[in-house]
Amino acid sequence: MTDLDHLIDHDLIDAVIFDCDGTLVDTMRAHFAAWNHALAVNGAEFSIDWETFRQWGGIAATQVVRMLNDQHGVMLDAEYVRVAKQSHLEHALVNTEEIEVIATFARKLFGNTPIAVASGGHPANVSASLTAAGLRPLFPDELIITPFDVEHGKPAPDMFLLAAERLGIAPERCLVVEDGPPGIEGAKAAGMHWLFLDEHGTPVEMSAGLHA
Repeated sequence: MTDLDHLIDHDLIDAVIFDCDGTLVDTMRAHFAAWNHALAVNGAEFSIDWETFRQWGGIAATQVVRMLNDQHGVMLDAEYVRVAKQSHLEHALVNTEEIEVIATFARKLFGNTPIAVASGGHPANVSASLTAAGLRPLFPDELIITPFDVEHGKPAPDMFLLAAERLGIAPERCLVVEDGPPGIEGAKAAGMHWLFLDEHGTPVEMSAGLHA
């Protein structure tokens, strides 16, 4: 297991902002299944492939539906699809497990370095996932940022900038830990350091100068 404490130059950062799904908690397969279930019950004649799903990770559900409508030339109701996905997902999230390397890092930081969550997920799902994985006590309500808190979700920087504001830390002193390209794009736009993970929580790339 990679020890992120020794991988990162802590002199550069005063706070860490974590994505949730696929970063702190192992929920991406559950979300993937829920997406394709929701599309099917809403009459879609297509599904999302795993690679596309990973590339779009972190984007709010209603925005994903709009992207799918544009891509496939259809007019699925974004709210109907979101509700169907939510209903299917609720039953799966009770079995959520942490991604050990990232969860361990978050626990080490807790009480010493300010931490927050910036997730493209629905607030109820984020809270349920963190609770099931035993991580909810690390993040008070005001430090769990979702698209419901901002005008623009990922890949815009809004959620990260709001998290930094609530943490009381300058954006350039924040580190974003993410498994989704839209989140990394948002972190860059916010002027923050970033650490990009693969689907197993293994660091694969980081912003210039971050390596210890």
